[in-house]
Amino acid sequence: MRETIRAHNITVLAIASGTKEACSELTRITRELKILTSTAHKQQVAWCGISLGIDMEDNKPRVYLNLEAIRAEGKEVNSKLMRVATVVSEGR
Repeated sequence: MRETIRAHNITVLAIASGTKEACSELTRITRELKILTSTAHKQQVAWCGISLGIDMEDNKPRVYLNLEAIRAEGKEVNSKLMRVATVVSEGR
């Protein structure tokens, strides 16, 4: 997987639903390669360590950030994004 990501010069990786083990392996690689991760599943932002999630809540799109994951991927968060996002702690 690592070589495929490198070969395609990926800078953002969208992670679909899957097992925690598979997701954890992907986030380990993305942190090593400093690639931003995203998902459409709020739960994965916390339990899998994905940086950015966009999911629906009360029929409205919501943005979720895992600051630990963002830092581990070598990224920073714009203050404007922080104002509209919900911060999620890893492992919860």
